[in-house]
Amino acid sequence: MAAPSANDEGSRQFACRGIACHLHLHGVRKQRLHRDRFQRVEFGPLHTKANTVGLVMATGNVGLALSDSDVGVFLSRDAGSSWLALASGSHTYDFADHGALILMARNDEPTSVLGYTWNQGLNWTSCQFTSKPLVEIDNIEADPEAASEVLLMFGLDQATGRGYLAHVDFSSLHERACDETDYEFWRPAVGGLRCQLGVERTFKRRRRDAACYNKDVVESKPTEVICQCSRDDYA
Repeated sequence: MAAPSANDEGSRQFACRGIACHLHLHGVRKQRLHRDRFQRVEFGPLHTKANTVGLVMATGNVGLALSDSDVGVFLSRDAGSSWLALASGSHTYDFADHGALILMARNDEPTSVLGYTWNQGLNWTSCQFTSKPLVEIDNIEADPEAASEVLLMFGLDQATGRGYLAHVDFSSLHERACDETDYEFWRPAVGGLRCQLGVERTFKRRRRDAACYNKDVVESKPTEVICQCSRDDYA
């Protein structure tokens, strides 16, 4: 895949060109050789949910080939056609409020900081979630439909060696509920073509810069229009 463009707002830039400048994505788990022994490495997965229309997150690197070094977190707003570089290092992450809220924390080193964005990476806010010694974060988990603004974060307390669990509530982040002017219509396209398998689909989702929360359930069911055939569709 092509590396994130220099024109993408909120995206980290990369000093590479040509064939050595592609985005490579990791799976969830893998092994690497570290000090003469194999060590399990967990990277954030390729992650999306049914109600986060067009949004996908992943961990990977930009370069000639897939690598364990210089990894970062990437976000796509168009179902994987293009990507934004959000942060350096491996993180765990999840969506909330139908994709209107994204949270992430480092999972490759102990931390006390949780980062979140309500505008899909244009701006990030960091908050310290504990005053105690650092925590090894295993996962951030929202409800399966990503509808709520409440999430759970769990891991291992470095000081005690015991499990760590935090309840994170963003329900008061925005004062107002979204209205019709806060939504946009998005049509997925592949190679510039919006007609896929004979159908053009249109989804409704909150605009990236709309400072509001989704009060009502926003279903991701698209409206569908049957594509008209052209001369090129016939042999």
